[in-house]
Amino acid sequence: MSGLSLSNVRSEGALLPVDVLQRIVSRDRELPGMYPKLTQGDSSESLERERNPWHLSGGERLTDAINRSWQKMLAVWRRFAELRDNLPEGDPGTRLTREELLLPLFAELGYGRLVAARPEDRLVRGSGMASGSREKSYPISHFWLHSPIHLVGCGVDMDRRTRGIAGAAQSSPHSLVQEFLNRSDAHLWGFVSNGLVLRILRDNASLSRQAFVEFDLQGLFNGESFADFALLWVLCHQSRVEAEKPENCWLEQWMQEGRDAAVLALDSLRSGVQQAIVALGQGFMESRNPALRQRLRDGSLNRQEYFRQLLRLVYRIIFLFVLEDRRMLHGSEATQSSRDRYFHSYSLSRLRKLATSIPGGNHCDLYEGVKLVMSRLERMGCPELGLAPLGGFLWSDKALPDIAACSLRNADLLKAIRELAFTVREGRRRPVDYRHLGARELGSVYESLLELHPVVENGKFRLDVAAGNDRKTTGSYYTPTQLIESLLDSALEPVITRTIRDAGSVEAAETALLNLKICDPACGSGHFLLAAAQRLAKRLAALRSGDEEPAPAALRHALRDVIGRCVYGVDINPMSVELCKVSLWLEAVEPGKPLSFLDHHIQCGNSLLGTTRQCILKGLPEEAFDALAGDDKKACTVLRKRNKAHLDAVFASMGKLKVGTQDNLLAEQWRKDFDSLMNLAAPPDLDAMPANTIAELEAQEKAYHDWIGSGDWQRKKLLFDMWCAAFVAPRYFPERKDRPGFFEDTPTGITSGMIQDFASGRQDSQEAQAIAQQMAGQYQFFHLAVSLPEVEAKGGFDVVLGNPPWERIKLQEKEWFAAIRPDIAEARNAAARKKMIATLEKDNPALHAAYMQALRAVDGQSHFLRNSGRFPLCGRGDINLYTVFAENMRNMLNDSGRLGCIVPSGIASDDTTKFFFQDLVEKKSLVSLFDFENREKIFPAIDSRIKFSLLTCGNGEGTLAEQADFVFFAHSTDDLQDEERRFTLSPHDIELLNPNTRTCPIFRSKRDAELTKAIYRRVPVLIREARGKLPEENPWVLQFKTMFHMSNDSHLFRTQEELVAEEWELQGNIFVRPDDDRRQYLPLYEAKMVHQFNHRWATYDTIDEVRGTTLEERRDRNFSVQPRYWVDAEDVRDKLEDAKWSHEWLIGWRDICRATDERTVISGVIPACAVGDTFLLMFPINNYGPYIVPCLNSSVVDYVTRQKIGGVHLKYHYFKQLPVLPPQILDKPAPWHPSLTLADWLEPRILELTYTAEDLRPFAEDMGYNGEPFVWDEERRFQLRAELDAAFFHLYLPANADGSWKRAENETDAEYKALCAAFPTPRHAVDYIMETFPIVKKKDVAAYGCYRTKEAILREYDRMMTQN
Repeated sequence: MSGLSLSNVRSEGALLPVDVLQRIVSRDRELPGMYPKLTQGDSSESLERERNPWHLSGGERLTDAINRSWQKMLAVWRRFAELRDNLPEGDPGTRLTREELLLPLFAELGYGRLVAARPEDRLVRGSGMASGSREKSYPISHFWLHSPIHLVGCGVDMDRRTRGIAGAAQSSPHSLVQEFLNRSDAHLWGFVSNGLVLRILRDNASLSRQAFVEFDLQGLFNGESFADFALLWVLCHQSRVEAEKPENCWLEQWMQEGRDAAVLALDSLRSGVQQAIVALGQGFMESRNPALRQRLRDGSLNRQEYFRQLLRLVYRIIFLFVLEDRRMLHGSEATQSSRDRYFHSYSLSRLRKLATSIPGGNHCDLYEGVKLVMSRLERMGCPELGLAPLGGFLWSDKALPDIAACSLRNADLLKAIRELAFTVREGRRRPVDYRHLGARELGSVYESLLELHPVVENGKFRLDVAAGNDRKTTGSYYTPTQLIESLLDSALEPVITRTIRDAGSVEAAETALLNLKICDPACGSGHFLLAAAQRLAKRLAALRSGDEEPAPAALRHALRDVIGRCVYGVDINPMSVELCKVSLWLEAVEPGKPLSFLDHHIQCGNSLLGTTRQCILKGLPEEAFDALAGDDKKACTVLRKRNKAHLDAVFASMGKLKVGTQDNLLAEQWRKDFDSLMNLAAPPDLDAMPANTIAELEAQEKAYHDWIGSGDWQRKKLLFDMWCAAFVAPRYFPERKDRPGFFEDTPTGITSGMIQDFASGRQDSQEAQAIAQQMAGQYQFFHLAVSLPEVEAKGGFDVVLGNPPWERIKLQEKEWFAAIRPDIAEARNAAARKKMIATLEKDNPALHAAYMQALRAVDGQSHFLRNSGRFPLCGRGDINLYTVFAENMRNMLNDSGRLGCIVPSGIASDDTTKFFFQDLVEKKSLVSLFDFENREKIFPAIDSRIKFSLLTCGNGEGTLAEQADFVFFAHSTDDLQDEERRFTLSPHDIELLNPNTRTCPIFRSKRDAELTKAIYRRVPVLIREARGKLPEENPWVLQFKTMFHMSNDSHLFRTQEELVAEEWELQGNIFVRPDDDRRQYLPLYEAKMVHQFNHRWATYDTIDEVRGTTLEERRDRNFSVQPRYWVDAEDVRDKLEDAKWSHEWLIGWRDICRATDERTVISGVIPACAVGDTFLLMFPINNYGPYIVPCLNSSVVDYVTRQKIGGVHLKYHYFKQLPVLPPQILDKPAPWHPSLTLADWLEPRILELTYTAEDLRPFAEDMGYNGEPFVWDEERRFQLRAELDAAFFHLYLPANADGSWKRAENETDAEYKALCAAFPTPRHAVDYIMETFPIVKKKDVAAYGCYRTKEAILREYDRMMTQN
């Protein structure tokens, strides 16, 4: 073990990493459960564990207890060894091993005399298994509380099945225990031993690599290694797994210590990699490399390219670290002497040791040895050192063209090795555990480098952080493993299971699994792809071996097969593509074999910018010729007309009069020519070619590069590039070469006619081809049909996975200028930055031109996404990349495939993505949506309020799920298993709840879902928009309008200071002219000034200071709140006339709100005045308007609204879908007061709560009341609010006379049964709803010592029930 002197201990899979084992060996006092903890008072079992964590008696010391056990076990081992030598041939030695060795050993470890397992101990029912699947018994020999302890004979292999041997016949002993732990929720840690080795295992169902700590008992006792035994005693002692709940045991806490330490180590490793790159970069410049220095000085070697080469060298070093530590560098054919020669004289392990003891000098011999090894790994291999060639671009001279032949001083090399091999924490140097370095760590380190930029200045090399990218250097955007594993459960596992089930035989299933196609179209460093490959490889190896937990060699072989055949990735960053390959190679290495060929599967390109056969056959849409920044609009018009003329001619020739009357009309005329072109250059079947030797690998490489280098393939790609280039190519009239100052009549650009001519071979436009090639290089077009025709032939991928970028399509100026002009990047604000950019046109035209080109590139990308027709569902509004990626990823699936992606939760609730989510729901392709709040910092450096989701769906061509699974507000993946939080919704349910947008409601629990659906079955939405042949339903006859936009209309706003300076006089809160009182400036109401039944909630003392009004002010009927701004009354009247509104009062609601606020819906009546866009207005055309306010302000409507708000806005599309009682109910008797209509019962309460000041006298008069304003009385208002809430609870949750639920019309038996199971009566629902207002409750308890509001409402509810 690296960093430990324990020769008989092996830690695999980072179950308990080296760092933690070192702390255990040194008896670190900070480790929980290592030393007694003084406690007082409570004598519970948990505290007793802390007082005496080892169960030692009589003041015995831990070292004495271990030593006593050691002396006894030495004698036990000697006797066992003698008896073992006399075992008959073929005897597995089960009884001997248990009785003479293992049972005494576990007795010394505190377990007492282990007894044989009972049948019920071995049984796993349902948990951890598919719902309804049969129970399974595992023939494990012994149990102790929560821990299986499987003891087999010394003649039984731990990693192979042994037929006829109990506990090893159906699967290997190791696999048996591991599968049991994975399947059972009640067991976490276990042990397995054959007397020669002992392993500690843990549930690792989400992992594909074996994970355990192993002790070589034979080596330990024969070599009399007390230190190894002491670690065994400490790790395996009964006290380490003892706890009421297995997740609370000391071993589990130690493992968590390891995970926490790994996070710190990763942070340190990121810094180490950066420092190593700097050490190498500076070292090459200072060593004897004059040509390199000259190329850097004169710019012929770009500093970014220098950085890339240094990074590749670091990849190489890390690659060798990993292979050496995993003992994977030498194949079986390597002799022991060649292995020894390598490790003693040429290995990087040797350099790591040197780096700890010497600083190094000016000689360059060490790096020459490294160069020798690296050069041989590409093609030749080195038999003298036992090295077989690995192949691949990483090891070629092409990867390091400028530094491959350079010299490097020993001091610089050892400094780089030191930075990479060790981390320093708490003043101690600790070795990096490269044996267990995975794609997550490697990718996180790499992504932290993406936003660094190299600087070569005054002979010095350094890496600077690009302005605005500090968070990215922390690797904080890297996808956490727990989220990936959860997505694999929902997206990949069902595909694997279906594939095996449908195959019929093991052989057919093996073939079918290897034919699966899995893609990440924004793959980054390959974390998703590797996790998917490991998951698939484990199932493949299990299928081949018959063991659910296959042996490492079988798993490694399966992983190589899967990576070579099944995984595909695309990324726009070429260095990401390289790292993705490195990550896959590291896990797929088989000693003695070359690295898998991956160039055909992992490709560089922009997967959003490409086209399909169908798009090309439709021709270019008119929108393709919309002018971009820098385009000549006349040129665009000419191109648009020529494109249309060509399409019109095509349709006319077929007897069609209008373009667009049929989707693929062009195909009727030239599909034959098109198909002929597409059928050219059939791809070689690279996956079927053997790749076990370097010669076979070279044959694969040659076949692939011959294919993409062929004229036929290049012509096919050019056709697709031309179609895409038509959208983004510059459009202008070029200057004539023969007459300067005069311009051609034909503009630059590409039309459908040019594309068709090129495909048909009738005419080749060299200019159009050149444009297409230039744009393809700039925009990195990627076409699935061209680059991966075997996938297109299959209809698409079987699984698409990923965490696409969550950012808007916008040029980030700070990042763009960071390396070129830091002063611009670091300008004090955006306005100052724009001024500095504007001066570039004169001061630095070349830089300004480059900036404008970058702006145009962003504009072009946005234009393509909106207008190409590739993204009809998400290519609209203010596009965020994640939305179009989600649509693109879904379109990449075949008809039975699954998409699993991580995207912001707005994918299901935002107005801009509603068509996408509607399509998911209506086509029954949504499988699950699991919404997370980042409260537990799953993404460490992203705001804790950010919400994101795990989305799993199909492509919509067939039904994938009749109902979808949902969880909202999860904080960890463990929450996804909480049955109270997880619920299902059908397309019918979603249409019921959100009939207009078909977006997703947001429920915190299954009970919320049932109750909200019950409410919507009883109460209609406020406005049901027209759909198909169904007309709009708007019973309140409402229209919505925004009066003044706070930003766009700010030129209309006047401050008090300005108006006073112009001699306007303030009367109340209205400014008038002394000489003409008809001229007025009206107050501009903002949402913060209004609350429920209170139009005087807050007032401005100054333009910057707003405060809540006092009780005294509210009791003053003549008091008026003061705004920040005033608006000319004429402008207000114009707005009201546009709305056809003649009343002197307005109704609206606050736009900005949250589901977690004290109240979410805040609606009210205000005087007719100017209103900002934070208070949204509704204009009821009929006379029922005032009666809608108490309905909207009721607790039951507020509760429902909380199930819909995912962000901080209550916009119109949300508001229209709130459940609101129709106005017709107002003319019916109030159920609790049959002598009054509901309107008659509501009217006095509305008036008393609303009409509290003179400025709302017009409102009272319109309701037929001519009296004085009502006195503001807090207790009276509280009582009225309680009555209203109770009334609306009765109306929304109607009950029968006996208090049971009144069944809704068309409510099914299943729906009614589910409602009654969640809430036996409506009163139970009322009680539950009121408990969902925690802030109201907290305030009540603080002020009155009880939840006064709920008690008052329930009291009124019960009183009304008796009168009903």
